[in-house]
Amino acid sequence: MGLLDLFDTLLAVGSMFDWITPTRAFLEDSIHVMSGNKIYDFTIASDESIRRVRRSLKNAGIKSWGYVRTFGGDVIVTVSHQNAESAVQLLRKQGFNIKEY
Repeated sequence: MGLLDLFDTLLAVGSMFDWITPTRAFLEDSIHVMSGNKIYDFTIASDESIRRVRRSLKNAGIKSWGYVRTFGGDVIVTVSHQNAESAVQLLRKQGFNIKEY
């Protein structure tokens, strides 16, 4: 287990007590919806690093936000509806286990 894996594990444990991240995700979603944008949420299996997902989407020019880790360990990610298909295809191509709603 590398240092980054340990850091992700510590974040996962700490996120059980986190109320700020879901609140921030809700506010970001609200801002996007109020500005007329549709949003799309999808879930990534628990064995994935949030940092790796965020970097992959950013490198592809896809704006993403939310990144809320569920109690089961999965990660909920939000993107704009217009980028949803591209984001899911990109992450699947890179080997991420995507669970769509």
